[in-house]
Amino acid sequence: MFYSLNSIFFQREVYPATDFQAVTKHGLTVWMAQDQELRKYLDTVLEQMKTWIEDGNLKEVVLVIQSVESDETLERWSFTIEGDTEMKTAQKGEEVEVDLKEIQKGIKDVVRQIVATITFLPSIEDNIKFDLLFYTKDDVEVENWDPNTAHIIQGDSDSVKLRSWSSKIHKINTAVTYKK
Repeated sequence: MFYSLNSIFFQREVYPATDFQAVTKHGLTVWMAQDQELRKYLDTVLEQMKTWIEDGNLKEVVLVIQSVESDETLERWSFTIEGDTEMKTAQKGEEVEVDLKEIQKGIKDVVRQIVATITFLPSIEDNIKFDLLFYTKDDVEVENWDPNTAHIIQGDSDSVKLRSWSSKIHKINTAVTYKK
């Protein structure tokens, strides 16, 4: 998720290009934000996300890109998380053998698709901001998190599904919905 978010932030110019540094991860060059406040925020929310995923309580993460001036939602990047074949085994605390190369390939494929998808998305001329939405199971206690709206795109929009990948424990489906 960290690499995906950084790629979107860079590609969609949520932050200036000068705030990013090229870093090689998993055999792929990824532009990583250097802004300390953003990194601290991402560390905090992704740590909570990790806990929810490990407990099987996270259903979806959505990165919303909005116009600063109008608050209009311009894009919704959705990462749906489903349990896969070995999830119950992992939740029991039993060891699950995962193929690290396959996981790294899945990460590379998603980041590459994010970059490729940018080429046909409409240009964003507005100043933009982002919001991260976390959809948990209904019975999950959520502390220190503000309830939020779904930030649904109003008017004409389109959606593109990106490649899915699996760790054997979780399956991640990615899509972007954008305002035409």
